[in-house]
Amino acid sequence: MQPNVVSGTMMDRRGDVLADSLPQLKNCRDYFSEKHFRVATITLDLVWDHFMARHWQQLEPLISMHSFTQQARSQIAPYLTLTPPRFQNLNRYLWPERYAELLFVAKVL
Repeated sequence: MQPNVVSGTMMDRRGDVLADSLPQLKNCRDYFSEKHFRVATITLDLVWDHFMARHWQQLEPLISMHSFTQQARSQIAPYLTLTPPRFQNLNRYLWPERYAELLFVAKVL
């Protein structure tokens, strides 16, 4: 795998570790039953992605969500074929514009 793909993946994982260690996230996980605790952080991440997508312009007024997504896709596209097929499939679901749709979030969950 290309070094910059590995670097980007590691940066994403560091962000996940940082988010998982936040006290606010730990408090939110407490609302999940023991049966669903294992998927709590994934579920919360999806919910937060939904609100980020719905309120993008309040969070980032200088660039539209569509422009951001297009820039990110243009940087990732050349390397996508170098990733495992499962990631290539998953990549279709990782873009913020999709998460604005509540039906999409429900489908992912």
